[in-house]
Order: sequence, then structure tokens, then C-alpha cells
Amino acid sequence: MTEEQELVRKNMREFAERYVDPIAAEIDENSRHPEELFRKLAEGGWMGIPLPQQYGGAGSDFLTHIIAVEEISRSCSSTGFTLSFHAGIIGMSLNLFGNEEQKKKYLVPLARGQHMGAFALTEPGAAPMSWQFLPRPFAMGTVYVMNGTKTFVSNGPLADTYIVFCWTDKSAGKKGMSAFIIPRDTTGLKPGVHFQENGAPVLPDIGSGFLRNVVYPGKNMLGQEGAGLVMAMTGFDQWPDWDCRPGHRYSPGGAG
Repeated sequence: MTEEQELVRKNMREFAERYVDPIAAEIDENSRHPEELFRKLAEGGWMGIPLPQQYGGAGSDFLTHIIAVEEISRSCSSTGFTLSFHAGIIGMSLNLFGNEEQKKKYLVPLARGQHMGAFALTEPGAAPMSWQFLPRPFAMGTVYVMNGTKTFVSNGPLADTYIVFCWTDKSAGKKGMSAFIIPRDTTGLKPGVHFQENGAPVLPDIGSGFLRNVVYPGKNMLGQEGAGLVMAMTGFDQWPDWDCRPGHRYSPGGAG
């Protein structure tokens, strides 16, 4: 590890021993989201470790973020999980695929720890390519009306900003899925209560949710229309060349 990474590891271990260890058992027993821990992480600048400084992050590399998550997870796996998804998948997805307006509006508060992000991908009883979540476009795609239910929404019950994946053209197969940025206070969006996954200790930030007649502007589409599946997989893989920006090999019009 570099000197910076070793310093992050040391600081996060000390943070976990001081603040996480004393309440880790209570977090598990009550299946609660420890808001006080995340306020402290935000105060220390730890909520946006791999995100650019210009958008409120620390500007470090992704390995440094993983080291921080690992040290937190040694004390409380659910707290580490929440931090991992917040910056590593939601934050990085906004950074990779969001336009400048979206980054300033949504990425900055996430990177600073002022808002929490959620990833709404899976639907009840359905694999990703079987989704029935199909928004209806109006006014040449400038407005979408969304109806559907999501499950296993990472950070869902506590999030301020959701990245929601859905079909915009199901006939296009893999290239017919898109992603939208949807704030929590959107009319028709209802985050569900949390639930525990089999085999996991306690994940107080996993839940369900649904959208009912949500009228949403096309300007809040993340990335290009039809590139949602690539963006979702990029979020999980974190391989920067697997993106759907114009001119890249996995763009919707390319061979990927």
C-alpha cells in the first residue's frame, strides 16, 4: 500500500474501534441504520473517498475506498456495506455517467455525506432481463410516466437519491434499458421498509419500494437512453472502460 492508503487504513481502524465497536452488537440486534456513525464519517470526509474533489469527494483511488470499507466492516459488516454501495456504486455511477448539471445537483451532496444514495435494480421474483418495469414516454421522450416495484434496493429505506433502472424500449433487448435519477421526495415514489437477507448478518439498508404514476423529466435520465444495463454492470464491476459514454466500446450503438 501507498503511504496514503496505509494512513487511511490506520485512521479507519481507529475510527471503527472508537465509534463502531461499542455499538456494533446493538446495530445488529435492532437492525437499525446508525445515522450517528455516518454523520461522523461525513465530517471526516470519508463518504466520498473515490469521488473527485471538485464534486465534494476526497479524490482518492478506488482501492483506498475499499481499504476504508474493509476496516469498517471488520467491526460492523452492515455499516461497511452501506458505505461501500453509497460511494462505490451509486457515487461512482453518477460520476461516470452523469452530466455536469446532474453531478452538481446530486453527486456533490452524496460525496459530502449530506445525502445517501440508493441503487434500485432488481424486481420481485424476476431476473434483470425479465423486468416488467416499463415507463411510458411522452412528448418525444422528454417526460416519462413510471409504474413498478423494486426489491433488494440497496440503501433504499434511508436514501435521498435513487438510481432506478427500467425499460424504455423492451423490444431492443439489452439495449432497451435505461436509468433515471429520482429524488426521495418525488410524488409517487414510496420507499419500502427494510428486510433481512438470508445468510447476511443484518443489512438495515436493504428494502423494497415502488413508483406509481411518477411523472419524470427525461433530463434526469442517467447517461444515454438504452445504456442502463451496461451502467448497472459497470457499477458492480468498477471497470472504467466498461462505460457507455459516446465513443466508448460499450456504447449502445457499438458492438458491446
